[in-house]
Amino acid sequence: MEWMPIGYLPSLLAPWEKYAHFRSRDECEENPEFRQIIPYTYLQNADGRVAMYSRRSAHTEGRLANLASIGIGGHIDISDMRETLQETVEHAQMRELLEETGIPGFYRGQVMGVLTLSGSMVNKVHVGVVFRLVTSILPSSTEEIEAFKWFDSTTYQREQKWEDWSHVLLQNLPES
Repeated sequence: MEWMPIGYLPSLLAPWEKYAHFRSRDECEENPEFRQIIPYTYLQNADGRVAMYSRRSAHTEGRLANLASIGIGGHIDISDMRETLQETVEHAQMRELLEETGIPGFYRGQVMGVLTLSGSMVNKVHVGVVFRLVTSILPSSTEEIEAFKWFDSTTYQREQKWEDWSHVLLQNLPES
């Protein structure tokens, strides 16, 4: 399964709730036995255009360097841990949004579904919980991310070098 649309986070996380526990990124990053949940948020404006960017070669996750993306996300940190898996994922989503874009953490995206791919080592050790945030805010460039720009996802070009998750998500975006 690649993309599973689910609009309700508790039902998405229910199967994992009793098995989930925190492990360090170093312990899991190369071990498919431990799939890491990654909150992954895409920004969409009121016109339905999606924010895209390119990761710089100095990106923390070197395996994704120089690839185009629509997703903002990252690993759950020990500081994100809350009473439930849902609260943990939501907190990590808001923290990552602030860290990567400067968009304040009180913005919580709408959960859209889950991405589970297996074609590369990056995909074998991660599962994406996808959120959509409708906003007019277009983030600025950062040390790791080149300039964001709004684009019409209906003109999505497969030839562009997209990271896998963005590639699958762009083919499955719901109508705005």
